[in-house]
Amino acid sequence: MSYKKHFGVSGLKIIGIHGVVKHLGQENIAAVDDLNLEVNRGQILTILGPSGCGKTTTLRLVAGFESPDDGVVLIDGISVAGNGIFVPPEKRNVGIVLQEFALFPHMNVKQNIAFGLMGMNRTESNMRVRAMIDLTGLQGLEERYPHQLSGGQQQRVALARALAPSPSIVLLDEPFASIDPDLRSRVRAELKRILKEAGVTAIFVTHDQEEAFSIADRIVVMNKGKVHQIGTPMEIYHNPNDRFVAEFVGHADFISGKIRSAKILTEIGEFSLNSNNVTDDEDVSIMLRPSDVDIVPTEFGIGTIDSVEFRGHEVLYSIKLKSGQMIHSSQRSSYVSEVGTPVNVVIHSKNLAVFKSDGISIKNEIPVTL
Repeated sequence: MSYKKHFGVSGLKIIGIHGVVKHLGQENIAAVDDLNLEVNRGQILTILGPSGCGKTTTLRLVAGFESPDDGVVLIDGISVAGNGIFVPPEKRNVGIVLQEFALFPHMNVKQNIAFGLMGMNRTESNMRVRAMIDLTGLQGLEERYPHQLSGGQQQRVALARALAPSPSIVLLDEPFASIDPDLRSRVRAELKRILKEAGVTAIFVTHDQEEAFSIADRIVVMNKGKVHQIGTPMEIYHNPNDRFVAEFVGHADFISGKIRSAKILTEIGEFSLNSNNVTDDEDVSIMLRPSDVDIVPTEFGIGTIDSVEFRGHEVLYSIKLKSGQMIHSSQRSSYVSEVGTPVNVVIHSKNLAVFKSDGISIKNEIPVTL
């Protein structure tokens, strides 16, 4: 069977999702609604969002476990779904790592990795298995069975099995869900190294912003089936497109302000604003990350320390302003100010995120083009 070549995806783009809609359940709810997304070859893309946002459905559409109700899915410029075309999962050259890892309990590590290589002769299969064991650091564990492995080791076996057939794309659905929280940071670093050394394109699904930031080259933030923003981890964190993104990807406080002569007047001071898309007396809000807020103890402050949360490497202060609003500041833990201390605040963000009353960033009023 021949598959249609689609020239909407350049040689740099290995995945193209254009205008895709997918309804699920008896309620016929749009799990994915007019999704447009392209992924570069060799890139690690993380889809981040709350439960039910459509991230897993997006993964299943790329894998071929679901077919779109509308729109097209392309892999390496070839239409694999949509417009009457559907290429089955086994013909898409896509590897998959699921939450449960789905290792075969009656097979040892070598046998699990070799499962997808049944089309190879024994010599080729053994060489490929050896290469995957070396890549994923499983030396010495070849004869062990899944129940004899830690969660991190099981994940590496699942990844080695997915990579063994040399897929062009690997899809990972919440791969750290069953791993001890204390090990996740190290396992994330190992996973990123393995994916980069293998040179594959990866789509990684998670609801955990820390995981997304640590592993992704680019992040897609989704909610209710729609994309809210695509960007690097730093762009997503410091320059959110709207208040949903700002609140979902990290702690954020919002200070109300009013526009006057290209300045934003707030209870914590004035801020310059370079934008032609606002008018005098318009109400706006400014996002403050705790890391952007310094506190200065002073006799006559604009607020007082309401609570102190010691976190070891840092201290999180809750500051009650004279209006009664709370804002937060994270500081090094070498010195701890006491509850009740009057303080002023100093804002260190170079590019303040400013939002109109509808929650859209003033810098990003035009919808993101994918």
